[in-house]
Parts: sequence; C-alpha cells; structure tokens
Amino acid sequence: ILERLPVTLLLMITSNVLAFIIGILLGLYSARKNGSFIDTSITSLNFLFWSTPSFLLGIILMMIFGVNLKIFPVAGLIDVRNPKEGFWLYLDISYHSVLPIITLTLITMPLYFKIVRDTVIQQSVEEYVYTYRAIGFNESKIYKKVFRNAILPPVTLFALHMGFAVAGAALIENVFGWPGVGRLLLDAISARDYPIIMGINLE
Repeated sequence: ILERLPVTLLLMITSNVLAFIIGILLGLYSARKNGSFIDTSITSLNFLFWSTPSFLLGIILMMIFGVNLKIFPVAGLIDVRNPKEGFWLYLDISYHSVLPIITLTLITMPLYFKIVRDTVIQQSVEEYVYTYRAIGFNESKIYKKVFRNAILPPVTLFALHMGFAVAGAALIENVFGWPGVGRLLLDAISARDYPIIMGINLE
C-alpha cells in the first residue's frame, strides 16, 4: 500500500487542487452572469461532466487524445520501453499523468462550481450588497466582498472530499493502468485479498 500511495496522492491532490481552482473561478464568473447564455452554457457543461461516469469520460479522452490524435500516452505511469532517469523521469511521469488528472479534474470540478455559484447568487441578494451599491461601490469590489463570504463552503468541501477521493481515483487508475492504491483495491477485491482491502479502508 505504501509503495502505491505516492502515485495515488499525485493523482488525487493535483486533480483536486485544479478542480477547486477552476470550479471556483467558473462558479464566480457564472454567478455574475446569472441567467445569461454564458451562465446557461457553463452550467450545462458542468452538469454534463457531473453526470458522465468517470471511466466513460476517461475512455473518451483516451480515444480522442491518445488513440486518434496521439498527443498523450493512453496507459501506464512511465514509458517502460524507454526508461528515463532523473529530471526526465519526472517529466515522463508528468506526461503520462495528463489524461488521468484531466479526467478526475473534470468529474470533480462541478462540485465546487455548483456550490460556489449557488452561494454567490444567494449572497448577492443580501442586504449588505444593496448597501454597498447604494454607497456607490463598483461591482468588482462588491463581488470581492461576496466572494469572501462564499469561499468557506468550497474550502470545507475540499477538505471533506479528499478523504473520499480514493474511490473516484480507483476507476481512473484502472482505465489508465496506473499502479496506484485505487487499482490495488480493485485487484484485491477481485482476488478476495481481505488484508489488503482492510488495510486500504483503514488507511
């Protein structure tokens, strides 16, 4: 488990941080454009990602960018046919991690997007916002105040979601052939290796 943990942490932490940042930015922008075509388009796209199974999205990205366009590798953590060392090894790992990280980011981002958008819209009709407008504050300063009040829910969600991210990473690791804890869990379930299953769950 300890041998596979760094690989899973690389996938989980990177994708969750990216989903957190992108989700917050899109949620704030969409809330400011509430009811517009841009807001509807961004919201629909996020619901599409939210409703798509992670393994299906991973296969779609793999087929487009790995098989057809041949931009990124489709499986594995490193290039076993041409092993590298030092800085080039880390670069090779980063290159192989692009598609898994994008997949997990896209299925996690709607969580932060929705909670930020809804919270900002709710805060924007509070009395203090009308007071700021009456005083003469411009919209940018007002939304900075709104954002400070709306940032707490996604931060709390980020901390909670990290604990459950292994379940989401398991299917992604299996699709892309990543030697992480998630794939180890699925292999252990198939082999009925109960000590490994209990060890991962207790971890």
